[in-house]
Parts: sequence; structure tokens; C-alpha cells
Amino acid sequence: MRNSTYKTICTKCGQTFEREAWRCMVCPQCQVKGSKRYNLQEIFSDPVLRRKIMVGCIIATQAHEGLTTTQEQAEAAYDKILKETK
Repeated sequence: MRNSTYKTICTKCGQTFEREAWRCMVCPQCQVKGSKRYNLQEIFSDPVLRRKIMVGCIIATQAHEGLTTTQEQAEAAYDKILKETK
């Protein structure tokens, strides 16, 4: 079994470093954990933040499938989904 490595950017100093998949995400330079906790209910209750996150998710999902999606296309798709669910 091979160990996967991930490139990670420190949230404090901005340094890029590699870590193994099973290790905790700690920056070797400033010893700060790279992950943060967020209140998802608060984020998703704000329509502006929810839109920003969902548009980014649409772009990321399409990129994962090998499709290039512009910001405008993703926003149009989000608007269409939002309109259909109301």
C-alpha cells in the first residue's frame, strides 16, 4: 500500500508543504494546525455565502469530471437549481 501525500497551504504563514494523508495537518514552520472549524448552519443561512460556496462546489465538481466551467456558467446553474427547488 502506498502512502499518498498532499500539498497543503498553511493558513497562518502561507507556506506550502507536503504531508502524508494519515498525518495531522501541521505547518512545519509555524506549528499551526491547517484546519479550522466553521459553523455550517451560520454559513448556509446566509444566502450570499451559500451561493459563493455552492458555485465553487459546482466548478470543483465539474473540474473533477474533466469539464471546464466558468464562473458565469456555475452561477447560472446555481440559479436554475434554486429556481426549480422553490
